[in-house]
Amino acid sequence: FALLLFKDKTLAKWAMFLTSISSYFILISQMARYHSLSALLMLLSLYYFCKIVLSGYEKKSLVKFLVFGVLVGYTDLPHFVYLVAITNIYYLYSFIRKNKIASWRQWFGGQIALGLSFLPIVYLFYLRIFNQKDGGFEKASLLGRSLLNWAADFSMHFYAYFFGENILPWNWTVFIAGILAMIILLVALIKNIYKQRLSGGFNLLLYLFLASIIANTIFLNYADPRYNFIVYPKYVFVAFPLFIILVARLALAMKGFYQRVILALIITVQIIGLFNFYQRQNYLNGSYFSDFSGYKFVAENSRAGDYLAITGDMNIGAYNFYKDKYFNKLVTTSYDGLPALLGGKRPLRVWFFSTGSDGDSAYASVVATDKIPAGFKIIDQLQSVPTDPVLLELKRKLLGRPSYDYKYGVYLLSDK
Repeated sequence: FALLLFKDKTLAKWAMFLTSISSYFILISQMARYHSLSALLMLLSLYYFCKIVLSGYEKKSLVKFLVFGVLVGYTDLPHFVYLVAITNIYYLYSFIRKNKIASWRQWFGGQIALGLSFLPIVYLFYLRIFNQKDGGFEKASLLGRSLLNWAADFSMHFYAYFFGENILPWNWTVFIAGILAMIILLVALIKNIYKQRLSGGFNLLLYLFLASIIANTIFLNYADPRYNFIVYPKYVFVAFPLFIILVARLALAMKGFYQRVILALIITVQIIGLFNFYQRQNYLNGSYFSDFSGYKFVAENSRAGDYLAITGDMNIGAYNFYKDKYFNKLVTTSYDGLPALLGGKRPLRVWFFSTGSDGDSAYASVVATDKIPAGFKIIDQLQSVPTDPVLLELKRKLLGRPSYDYKYGVYLLSDK
């Protein structure tokens, strides 16, 4: 993508390097979720869109743009909405300015094909919002509809992409270094805009990046407001590679000493972010990350003949993958089958994994221990709570109510 926009292999290599040391990229891309796939597909679709813009209309490029756009739609709704919105706005702007990307008939026909291919997802979206009654367009976000909420939602993207969500403001040295780097990059951007040094590829990249974030902020505030600003960036994960290319381009455009300083600052922040990532420190959102401490706890304390309950938090796939290393002493039982084990002569020992919180009545969070069926009592347990204590107190003050710890728990249950 960087080569298409700037024809610069050095820039492309720097973008790859900065991605490889980004704790945010590693955090999101290692998840067994759809964010990475949707970002890849949207980036491919945008690649062919940009190819048409920069090199002229070509039927093959338009077809590939539409095909990958349809795949985006079947992978992630927000990314599809953003793709359709930002490309059509750009096309209409270019059409009015008489910068011909494609003929009106060609572009309109492509959008009709895209819309028809997407119709099944429209129906599923209707069911999700109106039939499932999950808040939809009415539920307010954590900070309400205030300007503070909109500003937090927008700025959170920049913070997450640069600091990786595990360098917090009270980590003064590295946080100030990162803020200094971002200010230098912003000044460089403004200077280039003022002196009109920007190429067509740069302008296109800047538009796609900012438009994606703005679209994400608007869409999630209205269509999916139950999410708060902490998780916003992952719903437009395609903006992350655009951000990395933008940062690399601005940094490499500097000369001599200034270039070395800005690159040193960026690399330092990313390396410390990686250290915090692997040390499980400073997580804004504790639900993002769990480790194998619960599995090790079971392996070290289980006995031959103990049961392992298969639940949503310990599914059969995870059990089959890790059974030889951690669960070779255990006998599996389904969650629904636990009551049938009660009443025997010998005390039961059942290992039970449960994910939840320590309670948050305002948002009806599930307490981890609430999932334990009746008739069992806890005789041993291990809970993982990676939330930063300063952040926890800040959330309490900000929200004006008790916050909560997100917990990954494993419990040894017995009926005696």
